[in-house]
This record gives sequence, C-alpha cells and structure tokens, in this order.
Amino acid sequence: EKLGFTPKPATVWNDTLLAEALVGRFMNGIAVQPVPNSRLIKASFTAQDPELAALVVNTWVKVYIEEDRTARFEAAQNTTAWIESRATELRKNVVAAERALQEFREKNNLVSVQGSTQALSTRQMEQFMPSVVEARVKLTQLESAYQEMKSVKNNDYTSVSWVMSF
Repeated sequence: EKLGFTPKPATVWNDTLLAEALVGRFMNGIAVQPVPNSRLIKASFTAQDPELAALVVNTWVKVYIEEDRTARFEAAQNTTAWIESRATELRKNVVAAERALQEFREKNNLVSVQGSTQALSTRQMEQFMPSVVEARVKLTQLESAYQEMKSVKNNDYTSVSWVMSF
C-alpha cells in the first residue's frame, strides 16, 4: 500500500476453480486427428516440457482406451442379458405351442388312447408300406425284363429268362 498498489487477495483453490483453470489449457493443447485410410488416430499434446506432453497424451489415450473397453464390455453384458431373456421367453412360447399342439391332436383324435403321439397319417403310411415295397419289387422286375428285351437280336426271344405275367 505504500506505493498505491493493493495486493490481490490469494486465490483459494478448490476442485472447481482448478478444473476451470486447467481444462481450457488442456483442450487447447490436445490434438486428435484420424490417420487416413486406417482406423488409427494421431494424438498429441503441446506443452513447453516434452516429458509433460508425453505423459499427458499417453495418459489421455490410456484413459480413452479403458473407457472404450468398459463401454464395449457393458454393451456386451447388456446384449447377453437381453439374449438370455429372449431365449427364456422363446422357450416358454415353445412349451405353450407344444401344449396347444398336443391338445389339438387329442381333440381331433390324432393321438391314440394310450397317449402315443402317432398321428393318423403315420398309421396310414404303415398300412400302405407293404404295397409300396411290392410295387418297388415289381418295378425292378419290369426294368430288368425291359433291359433283357432290349438286348434281344434278330427277334430271337429264346434267350429271355422268364415270361412276364400281369
């Protein structure tokens, strides 16, 4: 006060004031640029002290990578939880659909009294199976006879091993 100068009161630093003072300097010093034709970035920090610049940019990149990893892990956990929930819901739907199908079978007499799930069409197929086998055997015989007849030369059918009957 002797010279007419009034000293400024000392600043009492707290987290908010400190953050406000440093964030602007930090944001002005940090630079991030994409590397063309890649998925990489170039990160740098400008400071008078090269060791401080390296420490700041390396720390910033490490924090970014960890935050990104955490976000991806949480997204994967959320996706897994959703898939498990959806699978449980779908299992319930399958059980309900199977129950409805069983009720339909019973209502329409497609299930035997003993509770077998053998449908009417399956029983009909079993009844016709011997006829199908017999038809296949006859077809094989006819194909064989046809090949024999095709091989006959000069209308000499004496070499034909059997006579067909229908």
